[in-house]
Amino acid sequence: MEQKNNKQKTRVIVMAGARMKEVKKRGKKEWVFPLIIKKTKEGKLPVEVSGGDIRMRAVSIIYQGYLKSKRPNENLLILVTGGREKSGHSRSFQAKKKLVKDYNIPREIIKSLGGKGSTLGNVKAVFSFIKKNKKLFSQIKEIEIVTNDFHIIRAWLMFSFESYKLSRNKNLKIKNQDIKKIKKILDKSLGQSTYKEAMKKIESIMKPYLSQLSFKVKPIIAENIIASSGLIGKVYREFIIRNKWFQKTRKLEKKGIIDFLNGRYK
Repeated sequence: MEQKNNKQKTRVIVMAGARMKEVKKRGKKEWVFPLIIKKTKEGKLPVEVSGGDIRMRAVSIIYQGYLKSKRPNENLLILVTGGREKSGHSRSFQAKKKLVKDYNIPREIIKSLGGKGSTLGNVKAVFSFIKKNKKLFSQIKEIEIVTNDFHIIRAWLMFSFESYKLSRNKNLKIKNQDIKKIKKILDKSLGQSTYKEAMKKIESIMKPYLSQLSFKVKPIIAENIIASSGLIGKVYREFIIRNKWFQKTRKLEKKGIIDFLNGRYK
């Protein structure tokens, strides 16, 4: 019994990848992860809501909490995903660099995974890492996904579906009646300040589908983590939520979620 308690445990946090842009600071070029990035090509919106810096702030708060409540023999592993910019620069590499330099998280506990520049690309990169590190993940019961409020539901579903595929060796299919329930929840929550309650309701619908998996996927809303850090965090969170592009992005996210559940996501 004593040996069992002394077994090494690892907590895994995945930070979803985000767009970045290069800016000049004090005469030097530096990669930053802003909330909003103007698109250079025509798209569904003239700007892209990204929010990578918000995710990093949240991860740093989680890390500080981990240090305070660290249990014996417990390790933390942070997996950073993200594709490449047109220049060839890796988003996951630059995100890791920023987490180390600006947020004082030890380099050795962060793994830059790369991947293609999409949520599905993030998912593939993470699960490729899991498959290559079966021994480590045989002891892990869940992975935590940190991303922005507007992105949390789609990201959580995509990671959960991949976890199902890994555990059952087949694709997960959702009943039409359940997809309709999820669509109703999303319709009602579009005008709300956070997807927190919607996330809980969708988790409840998905629970029967996601039982008995090798590990579950735990969603963590970055803005809520920031808001829990104090008054400044709450003000910052409200500033983000009330941004007009944030709300417009949510509508596109809703379509993406329903398309994904129906198997027609591209």
